[in-house]
Amino acid sequence: MTRIGPTDPTALIDTLRRVGRAVTVGSQDTQAAKAGEPGLREMLANLVAESELDSEPAMDQLRQRMLRVILLREWGDSAATDPAFPGMIDSVDATIRGDERLRQLFRDAVRRLKEPPR
Repeated sequence: MTRIGPTDPTALIDTLRRVGRAVTVGSQDTQAAKAGEPGLREMLANLVAESELDSEPAMDQLRQRMLRVILLREWGDSAATDPAFPGMIDSVDATIRGDERLRQLFRDAVRRLKEPPR
C-alpha cells in the first residue's frame, strides 16, 4: 500500500470552493456517472442532507466527514487504513477552522449542497 504523505490543503479547499459555486468537482464525477455511481458532489450533498446544521459543533463534525469523503474519493478506500489518514483530516480541518474566510467558504459549500441540483 502506498503511504499517505503530506498533501496540499489548498487542493481540498479548492474542491470546497468548486462545490460552493456548483461547479463540477472533477473528472472522477464524470467517470462515476458513467458507471452508475454517485459523484463527489452527490456524496457530499447526501452528507449535508443527513446532518444537523444548527450548531457549530455539528458543522465541525460535518466538515470532518466531508474532508474524509473528499480524501477517500481522491485516494481510494484503502487510504483510510493508513495510520496518517486521521492526522491528514485533522490537519486540513485545523487549517479551515483557523481561518474565517475558509470557514465561510465551507458554510457556502454546505449551503449550496443543500440546494436542489440545477
